[in-house]
Amino acid sequence: MYVNVKGTGNLYAPHADAGPDQTAHDGDTITLDGSNSSDLDVGQTLNYLWEQLSGTAVMLSDAAVVKPTFTAPAWSPRSVGL
Repeated sequence: MYVNVKGTGNLYAPHADAGPDQTAHDGDTITLDGSNSSDLDVGQTLNYLWEQLSGTAVMLSDAAVVKPTFTAPAWSPRSVGL
């Protein structure tokens, strides 16, 4: 999962943590977890915007929450290049 941290007027850059790597089977529900992300600037609120950059397209339950979910897509050996 790619995490892009953006901020303006901050003394410190926010720390983005998308959670641990996960292994799943076709059809499993996967939960992304940004709850360990933080901002050292006092009074700053974290906002979330998850974005998929590559791979088989999945639909997030809500791209603007701390813990969105999606269903692991079916895997096919034909989709892997050697």
